[in-house]
Amino acid sequence: MVKQLTITKKEVITTGYIMKGTSLEIVSHHPYLGLDFTNDLSWNRHIDTITKKGKSVLGVLRRNLTKGTPQHVRETAYSSMVRPHLEYNSTVWDPSQDYQVKKMEAIQNNAARFVTNRYGRDESVTKMKKELNWPSLQERRFVARQSMIYKSIHHQTAFTMPSYVQQSERSRHPHAFCIIRANCDIYRFSFLPRTIYGWNRIPSDTIKAASLDTFKLMFWKDISDGRIIVKSPHTTVYSDSLWVSTINIAY
Repeated sequence: MVKQLTITKKEVITTGYIMKGTSLEIVSHHPYLGLDFTNDLSWNRHIDTITKKGKSVLGVLRRNLTKGTPQHVRETAYSSMVRPHLEYNSTVWDPSQDYQVKKMEAIQNNAARFVTNRYGRDESVTKMKKELNWPSLQERRFVARQSMIYKSIHHQTAFTMPSYVQQSERSRHPHAFCIIRANCDIYRFSFLPRTIYGWNRIPSDTIKAASLDTFKLMFWKDISDGRIIVKSPHTTVYSDSLWVSTINIAY
């Protein structure tokens, strides 16, 4: 059913529309292509929806995969049935608020306990995730966004850089772009402005990777080696043998 969604942060008198003799229902939010769009372009509702879904599916797995289930089966169940709900189209809605990042990571923390079957209060979830070789969801979303830029540059996706995004002549690598300035958080923390800021600071040898798989492998190595440290939604550290910089950005 077609509905009418007006995107604005102001109080306005909404004009009703009629299609084939039927007045369109005016709504404040509506799902489309797996995303929950709202009239103020906030992703709070979408993040609430997917975290509830993730918790629900994880609960089903806990009840059906008992202690006798091999660990690799429980891990496969989580990675194939829970995590996809938490990451679908994350390049679009990747949260910029710390409480949202922690809210989503809490599901993965619970999943680590489920997979390892260790629920004791004195058990370290951080240690469990390290043993499982699980990066944080925050890091995975960061890599996903940068990978989208890589695919766009190499024509491996339908997404192309818009004409207003210009290549930068002052950069550390040949594929850098001019920073996009924004006056409001909705745009500042949207895909292009926040991702380009980080893209320009990725080590040059990683940017020059010959394939997407190689790019991701090198990117993850940069993170594990400390060349890129995803610390929080607003601070990312990029470093190499020549320089160290702390940038106040939404990664």
